[in-house]
Amino acid sequence: MFFLFVPAHDGGCRCAFARLQPSHFNESNPMALHIKGEAAPKLSSKTESPLKPQAAPAKSHNDPLLERVVHLISHDSGIPKAIDLLRAANANPTTKNALAVCLMRAGQVDEAVRILRSLTLNPGSTWERADVPSLYKRNFATALLMSGLPAGCLSVIRTLPDATHPRCQEIEADVRAWARSLPFWKRWDWRLNQVEPKNAVIPLSFVPGELETPRG
Repeated sequence: MFFLFVPAHDGGCRCAFARLQPSHFNESNPMALHIKGEAAPKLSSKTESPLKPQAAPAKSHNDPLLERVVHLISHDSGIPKAIDLLRAANANPTTKNALAVCLMRAGQVDEAVRILRSLTLNPGSTWERADVPSLYKRNFATALLMSGLPAGCLSVIRTLPDATHPRCQEIEADVRAWARSLPFWKRWDWRLNQVEPKNAVIPLSFVPGELETPRG
């Protein structure tokens, strides 16, 4: 005979005693008891696995301004107009990213770096924000590359969860091509120590900057 404390429906518990018979045991789980009048507990074989952190996806926007910008920057002559429109617009991550893209294409790289740094890094630190779309970080890496900072550029894209994205591969290929063009000792300093020459210029094989996709 065993004394058992059985959970009650009102949240408490009550004491009961039972004389155990072979039928009281669950054949599939000999350690589980089934008491008459009580529902047998259900056991789950599933375990919860922690969610794998992922970068926030780039958004699609039904935004007339963004659609206008996309149209304008399809020609180089429209980039200054796009910059003016974005500077006058309400500041939000989408318009800031679009402005940085336009600035990169206009050759105003320092301002693009400043804007993208504020979008992708935590204020007052060098830690990247986890809630930022990878598209913003790829643009930040591109701006760093255009600023002659290939080491900083690579450090950004190599921490991305989608580091195999075509833009990341284009950046890696351009850095490799640039490194092959360096004089012998500078090339080895780069390969061994990731030290880029002062005022490095890395030619790009792609049009810099990605915009969030307008829909409509």
